[in-house]
Amino acid sequence: MSAGFVVPEISAKALEALGFFETRERAADIGGGLYVAKSDDAPDWVSELVYAVHQDGYLLPDDWHYQVTRDALSYLANIGDDIPDDVEFSESAVDIYTADLNRWLSETAGAHDYCDEALAEFWADSLSAQIQAGQGLAAMRICRLVTSALESELTR
Repeated sequence: MSAGFVVPEISAKALEALGFFETRERAADIGGGLYVAKSDDAPDWVSELVYAVHQDGYLLPDDWHYQVTRDALSYLANIGDDIPDDVEFSESAVDIYTADLNRWLSETAGAHDYCDEALAEFWADSLSAQIQAGQGLAAMRICRLVTSALESELTR
């Protein structure tokens, strides 16, 4: 978090942004289930945040990035007096079950790249640990991007 911003300002802005995310139900003919989406009335700065999380359009939108973006906003909105810790957030975002890790790896845009980068940066003693490291790296970056977007909006 940049100097000059206090946690209550970031928390308030995160809470505001959180109000522009909603849970929707996917049509049954395309698999059904619930997913997180940005509301149609979201202001431009929230749309820009979502675009940044998807690596400025490099990644196609997917459920996991939207969910983790909302989770990061919720984390920041409820941080209390603590300084935001993107590592702490990322640890809470990592799946522990192999089936969930495999699903993330196969369905999430950019997951393979995150895992490759995590392997180069961290030592992993198993495939599951490598995928967890990649997922944690992705979540940490999302939390940083969300925090940065909130700080930018506060300076406008």
